[in-house]
Amino acid sequence: MTLSSNVLKAWAVKNGMKPIRLDPQDDGKGQVQVALTDAKEAAMNIVTRAKEEARAIIEEAEGEANQIRQQAQAQGYEQGHQQGVLEAKQQVMNQWSEMAQQVQHVLNKIEQLGAFTKLLEPELVLAQAAALAGKFIENEAMQHPDSLRTYLTDIIGSLEAHQVTLFLSPEFHNTLEHLTKNWGDLWSQVKVAVDRSLENLAMRIETADGEEFLVGPIQALSKMLDEVLYGSV
Repeated sequence: MTLSSNVLKAWAVKNGMKPIRLDPQDDGKGQVQVALTDAKEAAMNIVTRAKEEARAIIEEAEGEANQIRQQAQAQGYEQGHQQGVLEAKQQVMNQWSEMAQQVQHVLNKIEQLGAFTKLLEPELVLAQAAALAGKFIENEAMQHPDSLRTYLTDIIGSLEAHQVTLFLSPEFHNTLEHLTKNWGDLWSQVKVAVDRSLENLAMRIETADGEEFLVGPIQALSKMLDEVLYGSV
């Protein structure tokens, strides 16, 4: 209805709303044909313009919609990007915190090990020195039994006993029994005997009162080492 009225209005404006004159010799078909042609042309112009306006409106609407969509996407992307960054940072911080705890645990162990090593080092040196000293004493006693004289004399002299028995291992009995006869008057109260349960330089002293003492240079060295490492024993 709107299109028809527009067509008629355009046709009327173009023709000045003039009535159609009929020539007596003309039946009016020519003027009618011209009017119809003009009306069709006007109608086509209106339709074309309507299409163009409609296309412009649609394109504008599509542009606005696309702009709105792009803005929404951009906003969503920015929000998503920021959220992703925050989540990534949090994940990294969590991983770093876990790694830091593990590293700190290792550092604590290393520190404890370092402190233990500082305590252990002199003990190892002392133990090695004691082992070397024990080996030296054993070799020296085997090759030079008379080197035990000072050690054994000091032990016998420290006992408040008039009669003692010195028990030796079978390896040292005969040699020391012969040597003690020339070690002075103190040894006149010492009886030398064999104790087959003793090993190498192990010695045992028994007094007339029944007191017993496990002695010997190796035992003395071991006792000294225990006192140094573990305190009085």
